[in-house]
Amino acid sequence: MVYLPLNSQNPKLTIDSDTKFSIKWFDPRNGGEVQKGIKKTIVGGETTSIGSPPSDLEQD
Repeated sequence: MVYLPLNSQNPKLTIDSDTKFSIKWFDPRNGGEVQKGIKKTIVGGETTSIGSPPSDLEQD
């Protein structure tokens, strides 16, 4: 899990693993189901963008 403040633009992660990871977004303020964003997966081993959250997640 990664916390991103509202003003995070083009967030990137570096993961020291060649594993494929799925990206899902969660609204900690209101709860609910996890949601898919622009990018569905990333592969570790390099610095990569995780994409943007769904448009209905407007805060942290």
